[in-house]
Amino acid sequence: MKSLNLEYELAFEYIKNNPINDQEKKSSFYANVNDGFRETLEKIIFIPEIFIEICGSWIWVNGETKPVKHLLKEAGLWYASNKKAWYFKPADYKAKKHKAFSMEDIRGKYGSETVEKKERTKVENPMAAK
Repeated sequence: MKSLNLEYELAFEYIKNNPINDQEKKSSFYANVNDGFRETLEKIIFIPEIFIEICGSWIWVNGETKPVKHLLKEAGLWYASNKKAWYFKPADYKAKKHKAFSMEDIRGKYGSETVEKKERTKVENPMAAK
């Protein structure tokens, strides 16, 4: 859990300290990025065979998602059929009418950071050793 918290803090600091343009520097958007972001990341970071990517304040997930789509839905992610990927967006995000961006466009505009996956470790039962 400590390593998950450290990775989250590093990703959050990167997002907060690397705004894309002057408009975003002035915006308090990144200050409120924690709106479910961390909780969602904690729910999905242990799912095997998926790839997690942070672009701006959104979480994008792809890979072998079909077998675990129920877990992704439970974590609050939505499926973007045109990108063939799942995403989490801040609750206060308001979509504007514009053309659909490809993942490459999104990565180019907002940057991209891959989240290192964690493996669940079994905790030994101290009572079983007795």
